[in-house]
Amino acid sequence: KGDNRSSSSTAQCQLGFFAHRPVSEVDKRLEENWIQYCQPLFDKYASSSFSLKTPLRAPYASFLESDIGLDIILNSKPRAASFHFGLPHRYQLEQIKAAGVVTMATATSITEAIQIAECLAPTAKTISSGKSGGIDIIVAQGLEAGGHRGTFDDSQPDPCVATIDLVRQISSHPKTAHIPIVAAGGIMNGAEAAKMVAA
Repeated sequence: KGDNRSSSSTAQCQLGFFAHRPVSEVDKRLEENWIQYCQPLFDKYASSSFSLKTPLRAPYASFLESDIGLDIILNSKPRAASFHFGLPHRYQLEQIKAAGVVTMATATSITEAIQIAECLAPTAKTISSGKSGGIDIIVAQGLEAGGHRGTFDDSQPDPCVATIDLVRQISSHPKTAHIPIVAAGGIMNGAEAAKMVAA
């Protein structure tokens, strides 16, 4: 049977993608160091077949590895597309923006938020149209979101910033203050949501 969903129903959805660094770009030496560090845990809990010769593999394909995700966005035209663990290629973001799709990206530090703000500088065309040239919304994902946060800048240690502090940092920094923020992590009730709005 064919797909009976209308284009209008598709347009109401939001699509999320992992944009992590492709496996081909992984630092093999760093990978081996992590395996050695974790080897006692592997020996205790993992399969006996696991060894240092077993390469790590990414369980999910990255948005950056092909244009499959881009084609999905352009064909379905969702209301929004979000990116986690990294940012799309410039040409991908340009096409998504041209299609009128709202874009979001996760930041777990002010450094990542600045990278998001600078990933696609505004052009004369976007300025005159009143539209953002780059990512429209920063998802501020604080430490309370847990170990599976969308961190992507591994050039420095994780600052482990609480969500409310990260929201304040992003909303007050001159390079990011103009971008709307969605707070994520540790928001369990209305009172905590209100604190984020006030931040």
